[in-house]
Amino acid sequence: MGFLDQVLTRLKESMNIDEEDFIARKIYLETRDPFKTLVAAILSQNTRESNAFKAYERLEKMVGVDPEKIYEAEYSILEEAIRPAGLSLMKSRAIKFLAWRARKKGWFENLMSSNNIEDIRKKLTSVPGIGIKTADVLLVNLGFPVVPIDTHVRRVIRRLGIVDDGEKNYIRMQKKILENISLDNCLDLHFYLIKLGRTYCRDSKPLCDKCPLNDLCPSRNSEDSGRQVA
Repeated sequence: MGFLDQVLTRLKESMNIDEEDFIARKIYLETRDPFKTLVAAILSQNTRESNAFKAYERLEKMVGVDPEKIYEAEYSILEEAIRPAGLSLMKSRAIKFLAWRARKKGWFENLMSSNNIEDIRKKLTSVPGIGIKTADVLLVNLGFPVVPIDTHVRRVIRRLGIVDDGEKNYIRMQKKILENISLDNCLDLHFYLIKLGRTYCRDSKPLCDKCPLNDLCPSRNSEDSGRQVA
């Protein structure tokens, strides 16, 4: 058992993951559709989950979360539909391009039939607006052994001493995480580290005294905990 397995066990004992905490997971469990899940992940970029949910619901109502319908929709309609999620111009372009790709028969099926994570990432990130973290959100929901790294996860693993302060390389950070976690725990770790970052291990004024990991964290109640994470 790795250190992050211990962390995960502790977090599961003290925190709950709610249905509305992660839109990509909710959409995947409801639909088992990689296209819809990836659209949800795009909408959740740089915004609150509640805003992403509003945008997804509006997109479903005004257009339909379907490759053909999105491809045929005017950009102005797409932008208006997803406006609650912010960055509507960039996100509408990403969703439109993804829809164009997904219209090709078997594109997603062929993509996901591969067991090569790097190959899948390369093809997904060729879509403008989809970065490696967004690609990994889809992959982890599909059961691949990856842990998406957003600002919350990066902050938490730095404060826990999993990565060095100055480390910014996504692949190296993820490698360090995977060295400390059982691969079948990747999905749960993804959820709980983000929830920890949102609830206790905040960017400024972290709640170290209330954090369920305060006896495991080398950065608790230190100046390091209060430093801004880029």
